Amino acid sequence: MTEPIHLLPGPKAAAYGDLIYVATIFPLNDFGLPVRSNSPTTYVGESDAFMQSRAALEELDRRLKALGSYLSRVLRVEVQLQSAGDFYDFKRAWMEAFGDDPPARTTIVTGDDCIAPGVRVTLNAVALSGDSTLQREVIHTDEAPDPMPWEHVPQAIKAGPWVFPSALPACDFSTGIPVGKRLPAFPYYANDATAQAEYLFGNLQKVMHAVGTDVANTVKAHLYEPSLLTFPDVDAVWARYMPRPPTRASMAVRDLLVPRAVFVTNLTVLAPPEDDSMEIVETRKGISWHPVDVRKVNFTPGISVGADWLFLAGQVPVPDFDTGVVDTGPRQLLNYFSNIERQTEATMRLLDSQIRANGFELRDVVDAHVFLVHAQRDFNGFARAWERILHEEGVENPPPMTLIPSRQRNGDTGIMFLGPDPVIRPDIEIDLVLHRR
Repeated sequence: MTEPIHLLPGPKAAAYGDLIYVATIFPLNDFGLPVRSNSPTTYVGESDAFMQSRAALEELDRRLKALGSYLSRVLRVEVQLQSAGDFYDFKRAWMEAFGDDPPARTTIVTGDDCIAPGVRVTLNAVALSGDSTLQREVIHTDEAPDPMPWEHVPQAIKAGPWVFPSALPACDFSTGIPVGKRLPAFPYYANDATAQAEYLFGNLQKVMHAVGTDVANTVKAHLYEPSLLTFPDVDAVWARYMPRPPTRASMAVRDLLVPRAVFVTNLTVLAPPEDDSMEIVETRKGISWHPVDVRKVNFTPGISVGADWLFLAGQVPVPDFDTGVVDTGPRQLLNYFSNIERQTEATMRLLDSQIRANGFELRDVVDAHVFLVHAQRDFNGFARAWERILHEEGVENPPPMTLIPSRQRNGDTGIMFLGPDPVIRPDIEIDLVLHRR
């Protein structure tokens, strides 16, 4: 197969110290069309989902080799499927690519909102750079459910101070979801979100203890839920396991792999070395509000790790948490400007304030996760604003980008804020990782 077309602004992948960040891969052929099965009928031969998964993983291999690394050095892959029913065919391609030593993985379902219609799977990754001396370690404990026979992933992967747990549902990989509302006759005797959060974080804590660290040492998190109505209950349990809140983006997805699962969480955890070279410090510099203080939700806008790393929470174009008013143009004149461009600019202004206040620059961004509620409608406008902002700031080497459509199972917005105006609502959330160049 020829090399797939790269759709996103910025590089296909880039190395920063020990880590390589790989931008979202779309399995397109050299004509820009989704990879298809060679079978003359959809009922014979390999499925489109399998062929696209294989093509995406082959492209991941090419991108890593171009930077002197290999699939065997991948630490985590984030996968976005069109349908949960595509997972088995994806897993076949995954096993083919990684054999018996796969990386950690996050798998979510984003529906048919991909900016390349007909694409059934996209993915992005973090890997060890070719010249890194860090050792990649597979983490396993018998104290927590083993996802390997079912998802073909380890419980976690560790490399130096970085720990990447697989984002797993609250599943025992035997009976499905073993906690919550198990009997229809007793719908008021349990809370699915609370029970699943207790089960999931309890098992995750056992895995982290096997590494020699703690869930509380999480520095970056993505919380994915098919319904945002479950958020308050998950967040309440989250607060007990993470008394020092991490940076977080809390986003909706169309579905998860296991029926009844209400969330998965994609974490980056630190296993702090004995010295203080990687000390975790919450930073409130450059912010106009703090979510714990204002809304009692348990994440922080910024965390520094040592002198060289800065993790920022997902940011939306809302400068005032009390009002929730979206920072954009006047609603009466919507047809005179691009709403998503204005929202992108407003979001980046808020992020830039944090970046500068913490002694970093926009050119230090090494990974950008961009969540769009209406990805197909808004991507072009977002890309125009993104490229314009980076050009104006003199960023010659933009970061790799992960693009994730974000809507709930019922089609509603995937962003936690609606705002007081039903016409103008937040349509974008951006979170960033920075490493001092």
